[in-house]
Order: sequence, then C-alpha cells, then structure tokens
Amino acid sequence: MALRDTLAAPFVVEPSNGHTHTFVFLHRFPPTTTDDELPAKVLASKRTKSHKTLAAQFPTVRWVFPFAKTGARPYGNLTATDKAAVGLLPSSTPYITQVLLQEARRIGGLQNVILGGQGETAVAAHEAMGSFPEISAVVRNKGELAISEFLNETLRSPLWEDPLVDPKLAGFVAMHGEGREVTRDISAYGVASKLDNTKDTKVNTSIVANTKHRFIRGGFKVTTATWDGRRIDEVAEFLEGLGVYRVVDEKERESKETLAPKDRQKKEDDQDEFEKTARDKYLEELAKDKKENETLITQVRRRIEADKATRQYRLDREREARKAREEAEAKAKEEGKAGSIAGDSQDSIFGGQEVEVSPKRHPAKKRKTKSNGRRLDEFDEKAWEDPRSATGDVSAARMRALGLVQDVAQGETVKEDSKETDVIDG
Repeated sequence: MALRDTLAAPFVVEPSNGHTHTFVFLHRFPPTTTDDELPAKVLASKRTKSHKTLAAQFPTVRWVFPFAKTGARPYGNLTATDKAAVGLLPSSTPYITQVLLQEARRIGGLQNVILGGQGETAVAAHEAMGSFPEISAVVRNKGELAISEFLNETLRSPLWEDPLVDPKLAGFVAMHGEGREVTRDISAYGVASKLDNTKDTKVNTSIVANTKHRFIRGGFKVTTATWDGRRIDEVAEFLEGLGVYRVVDEKERESKETLAPKDRQKKEDDQDEFEKTARDKYLEELAKDKKENETLITQVRRRIEADKATRQYRLDREREARKAREEAEAKAKEEGKAGSIAGDSQDSIFGGQEVEVSPKRHPAKKRKTKSNGRRLDEFDEKAWEDPRSATGDVSAARMRALGLVQDVAQGETVKEDSKETDVIDG
C-alpha cells in the first residue's frame, strides 16, 4: 500500500457474498497516493480478460492490503502508535505475520488465508510467512497434546489432523519482473520443499513447504481499457485452483475477443513531434550538446584526478626507495669507518722501534728509489704526512726509508762543506 509516516489500519475490500477466504496482498505505492486513488490501484480492482475485476469474480474473498512505512524498513521499526493503529499485540512477531494471525482468527484458520506481493513486497510477504511463533522446548517436552493446543491456539487451525506436519496457508502468489533472477522467496521455497517434513521439523519450515506457491513473471501492467494483462488472469486461475469460488461465464472463459487498446489521455503540455518549432528543436539540440559536454568534462576531471593519484603514488615509491638507499649507504659507510678505526689503533713498529704518527693521511704513494746502491720496495699505502713528528733516534737509513733521502743528503753535503771551510780557515 501507500507508504505512510504513521501506519493506519489496512485497506480492506469486503466480500460481497459470504466469507470463505482472505487474500492479504502487499502493495507499495508512493506516499503521494491519496486514499481516493487506492480503490482503483489495488489488486482487487484489476480486470481479467473477462472484463471483470477480481473482487467481482471472487465474491467470497476478503481483500486486505496492509500499509507500509516510509524508510529503509517498510514493514519494520514500528512505533507504539503504529502498533496500536494496526491492533498488533506486544510480542516479537513481525507486523505482517500478526496481520496473518488476525485474519486467521477471523476466518477460522490459517489454511484459509492467501498471501502475496509484487517484487520486493513479495519477498517481504514470504519472510512473514516464515516468521510465525515456534514451539518452545518446554511445550515439546509436555507431549503432543500440549503441542496441538499451542498450534491450534496460535494458528487457529483445529482442522489439521497432525498440527506438527500439516500447518500451511491456503496459498502464496508472487509477481516478479520478466527476468530470470532467483529472488529470496523463490530460493526459500525451493529449500523448504526439499526437506523432509516430520514432527521434528520447525513449524515455519512446514508452513512454507506445505503452502502452494505460484510465481508469476512480470507483475501486472495496464494494457487495454478493460483488461489489465495476462498476469491478472494467472492470479485468477491460481485462486480458482485453490478452490476459491469464482463467478465466471464459460462463454467468457473461451472467448477469443480482440481487446481494444486503452485510450490514454494526452497531457495538455504535450506537443506532437512534428508540431515542434525550429526554435524548440534548436533548444533541444543545445541542451543535448550541453549534457554531452558536461559528461565529457566529468570524465576528463576523473582522469586527471586518477593521473594525480598515480603520479603521487609513484613519487612516494621513489622517495621511499631513495631513503632506503641512503640509509643503506650510510650504514655501509659507518661499518667501513669503524673497521678503519680499529686498524689504526694497532701500533706501528719499524725495526723494533715504536713511532708515533699524526692521524692525518694522504693518498697512497708508491716509491722506487735507489740510494747508495740499495733499492726500496713498494711501501704500505698507509703513509704519514709529517714523519718529522716521530720521536726517538732515527738513523739515516730509516729517514731514507721514510722518503726523506733528499733532505738527508742535502744535510750531509752542508756538513761536509762546513768542515772543508773550517780546514781552509785553519
């Protein structure tokens, strides 16, 4: 039914000739649907190929159409005001399930109640059919008599021979789209119908498995002035197959009359395609071009944002790699420095004498020099910049080995010159 902020009592089409069955059908019309529009929109007012409404063809059926709430849970999240308006009991039993129990008490048993829906409401109706109160362990332990009393009191069905095996509704009908998608109501019925129905089976599983189902593809759509489509005929056939009394003329049933299409009134502001002026067409083309340009701009902006994100991701990866490389190099350099310091801490010994040197170094020098007929081999690459800072007695040979040969030679020459000068002066 129409969505409401606050629920009201269900919309009801009363039977015109006795009461044998109740058909609870879930609609979901927009909130703008008025109460005056509802009688012409509900299932009971839809016409079959015989040009008669379902309510007229099934005069013993009470048609009940519960309202739904606005929001994400149309049949849930009810307030105290909602429950009072619908007459619900203060229990955990869902809204639609309680409506089914109300109608079962009115008609004399759940086996005389038919349930249905269209699209999402069909799924909600099927879930309500599987939400009846279950038998507690305490009741089961008391025996079959206590179980029968509980089910007869709850489901109002004393005609069942075995209340644990026989519980059911009169029928369930669902209208869905033309596609082949398997909805939850179809899958739930498929699972329940394959289970073994025994006394240990849950009540709700037995109800779903025992209830006759009819899944109609396409729902109902207005196609002519006096016929609302083949789907409505399928609903009528299903009700008749359940044993519901139907008023129908056999001649009408066999009629092959060609129905005239429904005359749809044009809106005042509608214009024929050929009567549009050149200005109107030009404005339409401009609007179309503008829409295409906006779509293209949106796509380009999304591409730019994606490129920015990709570029930023690449820069972050490069920055992380560079940082890791620098850390590795710094670590290697620290390890090399520590090794060199450990080598420098060892004492240097030449000819049994200890020599102290300054910590400054210069690149390795390879020297090959002859002095007094003696060849000096290549020395260790660790050399001293200022060997004169060495302490202790240093011989001429040792100074020659330290690269001071020229200085020593010059010093000896100076000494010899000074001796000669002293002799001449003497």
